[in-house]
Amino acid sequence: MTSNNGEKPPHTAAAAAAATANEAVPSSATTEQQEARPDDERAPKDHTGCECKPKVVMLPELLRAASHGDLQRLRVLLGVLHDDESPAPTTTTSQDDDAVVLEVYRSLPLLPPPSTTAGEGEDEGTLSLLEGTTFQGDSALHVVASSGDDGDFLKSARLIYGKARHLLEATNNNGDTPLHCAARAGNVKMVTHLLELAGGDGAGDQRKKLILRKKNHQHETVLHEAVRLGNKDLIDKLMTEDPELARHPSNGATSPLYLAVILPNPQVAMQLHGYDKMLSYSGPDGQNVLHAAVLRQRDATGMLLNWNRDLTGKGDSHGRTPLHFAVSIEPPTKIPYYHMILFSILRHIDIYTLCLDRFLYPRKTRGDSLTLTGMLMDADESSAYQPDDKGSFPIHVAAAEGNDGTINILLNKSPNCATLRNAQGRTFLHIAVENGRYTIIMFVRRRRRLAAKIMNLQDNDGNTALHLAIQDGDLHAVLCLLMNPVVKVDCLNKEGLTPLDISRKLIPEGLLHGSHQRIWIKRSLRLANAHHANPSLDHRQEKCICRTVREERDSKIVEKDDDEQEDSKTITESTQVMAVCSTLIATVAFAAAFTLPGGYSADDHTNGGTPTFVGSYGFDAFVLAITFAFVYSLLATFSLVYSGMTKVDYSIRLEHLNSANSLVWLSIRCLLAAFALGLYVVLVPVAHKTALLICLMCSVVLLHGHTSMKTQIRMAVLLQGRIGFKVWWILGRKILRNFLHSFWPFLIIFGWPAYLKWRHQQ
Repeated sequence: MTSNNGEKPPHTAAAAAAATANEAVPSSATTEQQEARPDDERAPKDHTGCECKPKVVMLPELLRAASHGDLQRLRVLLGVLHDDESPAPTTTTSQDDDAVVLEVYRSLPLLPPPSTTAGEGEDEGTLSLLEGTTFQGDSALHVVASSGDDGDFLKSARLIYGKARHLLEATNNNGDTPLHCAARAGNVKMVTHLLELAGGDGAGDQRKKLILRKKNHQHETVLHEAVRLGNKDLIDKLMTEDPELARHPSNGATSPLYLAVILPNPQVAMQLHGYDKMLSYSGPDGQNVLHAAVLRQRDATGMLLNWNRDLTGKGDSHGRTPLHFAVSIEPPTKIPYYHMILFSILRHIDIYTLCLDRFLYPRKTRGDSLTLTGMLMDADESSAYQPDDKGSFPIHVAAAEGNDGTINILLNKSPNCATLRNAQGRTFLHIAVENGRYTIIMFVRRRRRLAAKIMNLQDNDGNTALHLAIQDGDLHAVLCLLMNPVVKVDCLNKEGLTPLDISRKLIPEGLLHGSHQRIWIKRSLRLANAHHANPSLDHRQEKCICRTVREERDSKIVEKDDDEQEDSKTITESTQVMAVCSTLIATVAFAAAFTLPGGYSADDHTNGGTPTFVGSYGFDAFVLAITFAFVYSLLATFSLVYSGMTKVDYSIRLEHLNSANSLVWLSIRCLLAAFALGLYVVLVPVAHKTALLICLMCSVVLLHGHTSMKTQIRMAVLLQGRIGFKVWWILGRKILRNFLHSFWPFLIIFGWPAYLKWRHQQ
């Protein structure tokens, strides 16, 4: 690039030349393309396959003069006093530096000049001097073209061209001509000058077009470099010289229009299209410009669809159309802020989808045509029915991404695409279940006709969406499916297994926590009245199931000892962790019992030495809570002693471990209650509201960790739509039983002081 005054600092020109040389190094991705090149165009390589020293290394003084645009030095090196004078003898010079240069020059290997391209009057030594290249294959004309475009650089290019005209079409190791290098550097004047040289000597426009359309190893012409820079002046110059230049390449490589679409400003693409309406739309990896517009520039999508609607149905090398790309990147549906409040409150019990679905996904969306998916569907609805190489349709891709808004658009414009299946015979609901996209499952549930179509469809293995959810162990997906009464819970797959059979089969053996997902899945299926396969329906199926169960039992007997050893190790590790907790709680409770809130009364008072708040409701509750915490932690420690003994029977160890687990949790809750009561007793006389806030916070924390209770409430909410309010009666008893088991000490902690206070008032 030149400065405003036409001058360029030497170091800047050298840097530009070095940058151009570095960009010319071919990457490993072009290895196959290089192998297809003639031997005389390949860069020299050693036995290891690495590029080695070129046949003729460019003279350092020539490289320096070319990169700096030093016209006088070039004239000396090339033996030219003036542009229109005949060559001067290369051995007669009065300068010592030139003599040294000539001595170095004589020591370099020389190549004979090409007889067909060199002019008859060219000096053999000068031509051999210009045959030298850098290690990137750049000739002197490459270096000059990439270094600047002021007056001296232009004259230097003319001087070199006059001595070796074939260099204008010579390529470096990357296949770049000097014109590529000039365009990459943004040297518009140099590009214009080189084109003038190409059109001289009666060659006309034909030679210009040949040079302009010459491709490097990346199949890119000079126009690609101009588009990549976004240089409109350079693009105008190139397209004026060859209006059909944007049609190249047309063999599946990256076209100039593809690069223009990637740019943030669509003006370059419009500029190219203004010169030629038949320009190339191709891109890398079999893509076209519409793929690039969908991924990079939303505004250009509508423009390209106006130019060529056929692009929507063309897939890349993997069969993916622009619609496949669009549905994968479409932004999610925007939720109004007042819906977000409800979402935040109810998201833990999964009822928010029932409340918000009708607001988020209306049957007809007015803004469909403003989205990428809507624009592509308006251009060609059949693109929704075009699969990729793996058999996945755009609706499958949208389901995998969890984009429910996009699926809504697809179904609004083409409802029948809901039943499309991929290569595995799976619908978009199967894909949503596989990827844990719960919003898609709830989306289907809201549309009764849609749910009736696809909820029970089976894939190539006979699995419904419910089968897949159970195989993945996804309790949330199972509950979302079961809440729809349309879902059949007794479908058989090709192995003759119902969802309940799969659930039972996949429950792991050994030591399990009661909150294990697969245990809850089996319970939820039981609540939904699921059954095992009926052997009477098929005697062969009965044999298959019985044989499978028998083989599993035999294998369990063989591996029983190994499983018990592994479980014994698990018990030992769990014992160590729980022992630390129980010991710590016992220590804290013991210390708190003798450091009572409020301290003790003075000795000179009545009942001196007794606790200050003795007899108050809060103090009595505190004493009971700290006592329960200490007792339960000690009992847990005793149980952990037995569970940690490896010589004790496995079943006894497991029983003590389960007992210790319950006792530790009880002691933690009692200790937390004692903490809240202690602060309440001290603060209530002076900061009543603060004391109440502390009690409220601790009450919320007490409910933390009750995963079983929260899961049961979730099951009741979601299964209510399937089996009615009966589910609350069934699960309500279990919830109440779990609640009493976890909090029964609180009946004594808060009940006994209340009873004493009532008796005192009597």
